Amino acid sequence: MYSFSVTKNGKELDSSLYTWDEETRNFSTKESNLVLNFNNGPYYTFNTGSYCTFNTGPYCAFNTGLDCIFNTGPYCAFNTGSDCTFNTGSDCTFNTGSDCTFDTGSYCTFNTESDCAFNTESDCTFDTESDCVFDTVSDCTFKAGSNCTFNTESDCTFKAGSDCTFDTGSYCTFNTGSECTFKAVSYCIFDTGDNCTFNTESDCTFKAGLNCTFDTGDNCTFKTGSDCTFNTGSKCVIIRNDVFEVITLEEGKKIKLNDWEEKGYTEVKDTKTISIDGKNFMDKNTNDIRHLYLYAKGHYERSNKIDDLKIIVGVISWVYPEFIIEKDIHIWLLKEVYKYLCTEDDFISFLNDDMFNKKDLIDRCLSVLKFQRISDIDIELGKPDPNILPLNDEYYND
Repeated sequence: MYSFSVTKNGKELDSSLYTWDEETRNFSTKESNLVLNFNNGPYYTFNTGSYCTFNTGPYCAFNTGLDCIFNTGPYCAFNTGSDCTFNTGSDCTFNTGSDCTFDTGSYCTFNTESDCAFNTESDCTFDTESDCVFDTVSDCTFKAGSNCTFNTESDCTFKAGSDCTFDTGSYCTFNTGSECTFKAVSYCIFDTGDNCTFNTESDCTFKAGLNCTFDTGDNCTFKTGSDCTFNTGSKCVIIRNDVFEVITLEEGKKIKLNDWEEKGYTEVKDTKTISIDGKNFMDKNTNDIRHLYLYAKGHYERSNKIDDLKIIVGVISWVYPEFIIEKDIHIWLLKEVYKYLCTEDDFISFLNDDMFNKKDLIDRCLSVLKFQRISDIDIELGKPDPNILPLNDEYYND
């Protein structure tokens, strides 16, 4: 005889509203908003509605609706809807919808939709959609969509979309889309799209697209397109995709490859400018974010605001303006605006203002930057650069 309790709104659920098979340990109901306590044994199977909370042991199977909470032991299988929270042991399998949160042990398999957060141990397998956050240990395999964040240890394999961020250990393999950021240790393999940033240690292999930045250790091999920047250790080699060229990198020498189908490179030093499309820009390490303030304060002539800011954000991020989208402008502006709002609540209020819409967000951000006192800004603004945008004649009329 198995004992358990099932309550709804604090009262025991009428037995006529569920079926319980003692032999198979199968509990079934169409009811939602339940609390189920089955703590006296393994091998239960649950079929329920939504908004349920489960407290069970190991080896359980769940087939539920959405917005459920699971506190279980290991070796469980979950087939659920969205907005669920899982606190489980190891060796579990999850087939869920979106907006779920997982805090699990090792050897788990996840097949989910988007906007999920994972806090797991080792040897897990993930097949997810976009906008997920992963905080795991080692030996995990990820197949994910875009806009995901990975914080893992070693020996992981990633197949992901664009706009992902990786902070990993050694011996990882990455197959991703564009505009990803990688912070890894040694012996990693990267196969990515364009506009990626890599910060790694030694013995890594990179196959990347255009406009990528590499800051690595020794013994790395790069197969890339044009307009990439390298700051590496010794015994590193570049193989250009667009032209037949092999470049052996010198330790401590920072270079930027020339344009598409143009051989050669430019050496980049912290105190000099480099040339892009005939325009000279300062090295990325010299606080190019200052140009947002100078633009907000009227030092640059304004023609088309979006096009102007694409050029400035392109200089800040070292990406050609044609690859900058309006979302990128929002992000860079909001990063700076956040510094001047007193609390996180103030920032949320700023975003949720009744007058807020995408069209005036940029104007509102520029207004915040415009009225900041020079003494309150944490960087030196310096002089505007006429190579970026024409100067405002009212300020700089010779």
